[in-house]
Amino acid sequence: GITIFLLPQSEYLVGQVLQGEDGSYQFSGQVTGVTLQQIAPVVRFSEFALQTVDLTITQPAALFGIWSRQDQPDTVTVAEGEALLSVNGDEIRVGAGQGYFADGIQTAATPIDAPYSAARVEATLFGCPGNVLITLDVDDLRVRSGPGTNYFAVGLVPDGLPISVMNVNERGDWVRIQFRSYFGWVFRHAVEDDCGDVAVLSNTAPVEPIRQFVDITGDEASFLTPFFLSQEEDRYRYQYEG
Repeated sequence: GITIFLLPQSEYLVGQVLQGEDGSYQFSGQVTGVTLQQIAPVVRFSEFALQTVDLTITQPAALFGIWSRQDQPDTVTVAEGEALLSVNGDEIRVGAGQGYFADGIQTAATPIDAPYSAARVEATLFGCPGNVLITLDVDDLRVRSGPGTNYFAVGLVPDGLPISVMNVNERGDWVRIQFRSYFGWVFRHAVEDDCGDVAVLSNTAPVEPIRQFVDITGDEASFLTPFFLSQEEDRYRYQYEG
């Protein structure tokens, strides 16, 4: 059948489900927030229309995620199979290991590395390559949820790790990087890059929100892991822009 995993502050509205004589389905619905969906091979659609704010999915992939967030372009990522999207009258194909960022500029899907989160798509499109450069006598660089040591520590990155630089704070002493399934902040002087002018985020910008999955079953873990790191790799793997 169809398995839908809704993350908090998400909504999935089913408009119509009809089954034809040949066993195929006509389906329509709307979604907001972050949802993961799995379609069994036996399920066939003669018509499919799942709408977000910025696009319509006209053919679902076997396993895919939707990030439809307020004030941000919608993103679709695919872990298995291929999805077809309708975006302003254009058809966009998103295959396994790809994501599409509906900012009105992108005309094709973007290859990304796992986990297949929206942040990976944004970092691939807009991030500037850099490396962690630790000059102090420590093994790892602490990543925080905001631009300062008073913000919550969300993990560590080792010396020499390639990273994607996304933004800098107004003071210029902290940079926002793509981190695990979402984003985090590190000392500016601990990052080596040739990015030049980086987009500035206000010092009063919202903190990177942290949510943690708890009491996950085995079935849920296999469902979540393609889009978020495993619990062993990242205990804060659900980081949601709510």
